[in-house]
Order: sequence, then structure tokens, then C-alpha cells
Amino acid sequence: MKSIGVIVPILSHHFKYERAIRSILDQEQIGRLDVQILLIVQKKHVDLLSIDEFPTVKLITVDEKLTVYEAIRVGAVTLDTDYVTYLDADDILSPRAVFTWFRAAQISQQPVLVGQRRQIYQKKSWTQPIDHADYFLSTNKAFSARMHNSIKGWCMKTELLKNLPHLETKWFGEVAISFHVSRQVSLYSRVNYVVYGKNDYLSGMDQPNLYNKRDETTLREASSLFNLLYIEANDETSRKHVSVWFESFIANRGRKYLILTESQQERKDLFKLIAKDLKRFSLTKAYTKVWALNNYPLFLAYTRGVQVKSVVMRSVKILAKRPKKASLYPLFTRLPVKKNLVLFESFLGRSYSDNPKAIYQVMINQRPDLEPVWIFSSPPSTEVAEQCPNWVLKNSVRYFYYMARAEYWVFNTRQPLSLPKPSHTTYLQTWHGTPLKKLGLDMDEVHMAGTNTVKYKRNFYKQSQEWDYLISPNHYSSAIFRSAFGFSNQLLEIGYPRNDVLYNGNTESQIQDLKEQMNLPKDKKIILYAPTWRDDEYIKKGNYRFDLKLELDLMQQALGDEYIVLLRMHYLISENLDTKQYEGFIFDFSKYQDIAELYLVSDILITDYSSVFFDFAHLNRPMIFYAYDLEKYASTLRGFYFNFEGIVPGPLYTKTEELVQYIQNIDTLKNNYEDRVELFHQTFCHLDDGGAAQKAIDAVFR
Repeated sequence: MKSIGVIVPILSHHFKYERAIRSILDQEQIGRLDVQILLIVQKKHVDLLSIDEFPTVKLITVDEKLTVYEAIRVGAVTLDTDYVTYLDADDILSPRAVFTWFRAAQISQQPVLVGQRRQIYQKKSWTQPIDHADYFLSTNKAFSARMHNSIKGWCMKTELLKNLPHLETKWFGEVAISFHVSRQVSLYSRVNYVVYGKNDYLSGMDQPNLYNKRDETTLREASSLFNLLYIEANDETSRKHVSVWFESFIANRGRKYLILTESQQERKDLFKLIAKDLKRFSLTKAYTKVWALNNYPLFLAYTRGVQVKSVVMRSVKILAKRPKKASLYPLFTRLPVKKNLVLFESFLGRSYSDNPKAIYQVMINQRPDLEPVWIFSSPPSTEVAEQCPNWVLKNSVRYFYYMARAEYWVFNTRQPLSLPKPSHTTYLQTWHGTPLKKLGLDMDEVHMAGTNTVKYKRNFYKQSQEWDYLISPNHYSSAIFRSAFGFSNQLLEIGYPRNDVLYNGNTESQIQDLKEQMNLPKDKKIILYAPTWRDDEYIKKGNYRFDLKLELDLMQQALGDEYIVLLRMHYLISENLDTKQYEGFIFDFSKYQDIAELYLVSDILITDYSSVFFDFAHLNRPMIFYAYDLEKYASTLRGFYFNFEGIVPGPLYTKTEELVQYIQNIDTLKNNYEDRVELFHQTFCHLDDGGAAQKAIDAVFR
């Protein structure tokens, strides 16, 4: 081997290719070989690429819709290298991949070299030293049936791929190529070293596994490819490999794609098509044997029987162990979906508030066909229970039962990894704020109790892939959500439902009613202080401290005749503030259910880096930013997505005296920020009009 070509297809579902290219260019000992990189893209997507920083990369365009198979076929014809490999645009090569293939080719003289694949976050797999050829190169092996699922990590002589036929296959391009290669050679060289890094979701830039994007047409494509390969198989071993691959695919995923077919007649026709295929060879799995009988009612009865048996066996094991209630969840998920059941939860059941509440209040008046149930972490107050008569206590048996069977989830925070979303459930994630601080996969380092950066990002990505819909409050947030959550499903750019009340309820009569309900004096103006929490100020997992930096004595003395202060501290802060000495001036509303109602009654907001100011901005009322630790917060904690000091729609102070002086002259000084307020409103508040909840309902509950 003297030269190697790397084919990188840019498929329509991702454009995260920069890191893939760098992983090739930064190869150790790359000077030993001539390495050619081919970036292959559909013509209509060329304008989305920027490869000026990679002058050695060759760009090839195709007219038709690009698939992995077509990219490799075109690339192999173009390349004049000895060997060729294929790299997904959202994956990377390990630092010694090229060198490893080079050594393997020298020693084995085989036309196909196959290295190991690993998740990228497991970097220990490829940082171990290579001291001797025996360390990373095993004996030559014959192709087996399990080899044909993927060619990631394969390095092949280019001439093996020069005659790939035209083939329309969206999902099984790698399968088709592996069989094409195995018909030409009998042996490959197995490399024990990791050469291919797969699915780097820790970077926050990747998309979910493509299996999540497949539909019922996948079965027809599998059938078509199986028949083609079966006919072309030139010996009994090849025919057996084709059969094993097809049976394994049908057994593992066949029923999933069959039930995706909405038309009952089409489903039966598809069932017959696969049954006909399965009769062509000797079957080994009971599941496929029943399918091959071509009796649809019998097949349904059998699959349901298998499900019931599985539930029973699991139940017996669980009951024998006297498990925790959560252990029942996997059993409940096997039960049929409870149509029209909608679960609502806000901040892990701590309150009746936020976007889920706004959607719920519109839904109950418009959709009597839906059955809403709220999740609370403790029994709700009488007032809340009257508004949410159907509720369930979090972590009760009924809770796990409803979670497993609901047709819809409407939540504003991530759910525990121990409760994966059932396949029959549609998950609307509303989230709970416009991002100022870097979050999720965009965070460089994580300073939270009970986790670390790698674990946090891995779990975050896994959870976000379950969201079918995600609400975005503005264009700015949409781009960040895609990156920070690794989200590629349906983004609802409609504004936040929780802000509807700031448009529909901003009347003098409703504000006075709220003040009366809160037992607040009506003859004084109200300052709302709502700071964020600091990630690193934890006592132990789940418990955070917060030192109130405001000088309350000074504020009371200077402002007490005209103002009162409402405190709204973050729920993660466990220590209670002692405000008894400020009775009549300081009111602690940290446990108040709905912060939107606090916005409505407040004349001024004091905050820091909390995203509350994005929502309060909809009221066009003055805001003050008390950022006493700005330098530390921006540099050592999460960091910001934009220049905080240059964009916030109000003054930024670090001392209480400055706050007091501004408030005392607020009628005059607030005019200094009119232009900034207008720009802020255009950037972050442009989608809200009081109808976001209705838009969410129309999009999700059909």
C-alpha cells in the first residue's frame, strides 16, 4: 500500500464534516502515504459547505439524491489510490488508523483490512501504544455472515470497487458493498486495533442513528436487495451469508417496520412479500418460521403470544425479587398504548407551571377527546388540585403505569434514563428557557454534583433523542437547540406557550386580582429579584447554596416607602433565606407555582444570568442586571452564547448602591436603553403573540 483514498459522503441529514476531515489530515505518520480525501455531496447542497481551509480535499458533486452506496460507487471510480476506505461525515478516524492499515497491508498482503470500531468517547481504545505487529494484526480470516452489516473500519483495494453496479438502496448501501467485495475475495485481515470512531455525540454536533429515521419502505428495500444478492450469489457459502443477513434483519426489525405501514391492506401485502422471501432458504428462528407460513392472523397471534410470555416471565422474576416500583416500568411498556392519554409534568413534578401548564389550559377547553393527567412530586395544593383533578404522584405504581402507556408526554425537562420513552408515545419537549449560558453538548466542562463532563453529555444526548417535538421561542434558540441537544426531529418555532399569559393577561384588573391572591400591598411598586443558580456552589448532589449578595438593609432604607421586593430563588437551592427582619419589604415567593404571574405583578426585574429576562422582556418593563460575579461566571462556569454585557436590555451593576440609585431615578434613566430594548425584543421576542399554546396543540395533537 502506497496510497489510500478516504470517501466522505455529505448526506442531507448532516453537514458536520470538518472534524471528520481533520481526523484524516492529522493522522500520525501520514507522511508515509499519499492520502486523498473525496468529499461527495449533492449539487443543491454545495453552497452549504465551506472547505477553503482544506485545500487538499477534492469535492465531487452528484445530481441525484446522495446515498452511501452512490457516494462510494462514484468515489471508487474517481480515485487512483491503491486502497480506499469510507468515513461518515459525523464520525472520525482514530489517530493511527492510516498507519495501522498500512502496516496490516505490508504484513498480510490481503486486499481487505478490517479494523475495530468504537464510540469516540472511549478514547482509551486507540491511545494504547503499538509495539509490535502481533499486537494489532491477527491471522487472516474468511468472511462470515455477521461481517456484512457494515463496512465502517474497512480498508479495501480500490480495484474491488471499480465495477460497482448502479443500485437504488437508501439504507443498505454498506451491505450491498460488503457482499460485492466478498464475492471477489475469500479472506480479509482482521486488525485488532481501533481505527474508526463512531457517533461522536459528545461534540454536540451529530445526528441520531439513522435507524431512527427509517420507515416502512425499509422492508421493501431489504426484500429487493435480498433477492438481488441471492440471485447473484455464486456459491453456497455466499447464498448462506445473504440468507443469514436477511433473516437476522427481519427477526430483529421486521415487525417494527411492518406496523409502521398505516394501510392495513398495504401491511398485508408487505407481509406476504417478506413471507415469500423467507421461503427461499432454511430458517433458524421461530419468529421467521411463523412469518414464512404466510398466515397473517396466525402471525399476529404468535407475536402477541410472545409479548405476553415475555411480560409474564419478567413479572415472575421481578416479583420473586420483591423489586422497587420502577422495576415495573419495562413490563408496563409492553402493554398497548392508552389512546388520548396525555401526561403533563413541569420541572420534574415540582410545580404546576411553565409551558406544560399553558398548553394544558388551552387543551382542556378545546380537546375533550384527550385525557390529561398531571405528574406531581408531592400532593398538590387544593387550588392546584381543583385545576388538575386528574393527577398522579411521581414514582408511584400508577405513575409508572401511565408513563408506560401514555400516547403523549408533555414535559419541560429531561426525564430519567431509567424511563426510556415507549415506541408508541409521542414526546413533546417544551424546554424551559431561551439559552444564555452554554448548555448540554455545547458546554466545555460540567461542574455539577454527581456527574462529570463525559457522563453528562452522553446522558444528555441519549435523552434528547427521544424528543419527537421540541418548542423553540425564537430563531436564535433554534440554532442552539440543534447543537446543544444534538436534536434533529421536529422543531416547533412558535414562541413559548408560557408567555401567552404575558399578552393575554396583562390587564390592570387581572394584575390587581393577582396581587390580592398573593396578599401583596396594592399601594406599592414591586421589584422581582430572580437570580440564577451557580453550578459549582453545591454542598452535595442535589443541594446547592446561595449567598444573597444584595444589601437588603440598604434597599429597605432607600426604597421601602415606595417598593417591596419579591424573591424568586432557583429550585435547586436548598437553603432557606431568613428574611423575617425584613417583613413587609421582602416577600419570599421561591416556591410560588407560576413565575409568569410574578412577572405580571412586578414593575421591575432584577436578575443576573437567569433566562427569566428573556420572558420578562415581553412586558416591556425595566430590567436591571446585578452581575456581581460576571467575570467568574462567564469564564469558569458555563460561559455565554453571546456578549452578555453588550446585549442585555438594561444596566449592569455589581454593587447594591448602584441598583438603588438607578431605581430612584428609573423614570429618566430607563430612556437610555430604549434602542437596546427594541433590538432585544426584535431578536428574542419576535414569535410570541399570545397564541403559542394553540400552535403547539395544532402541531402535535392531531
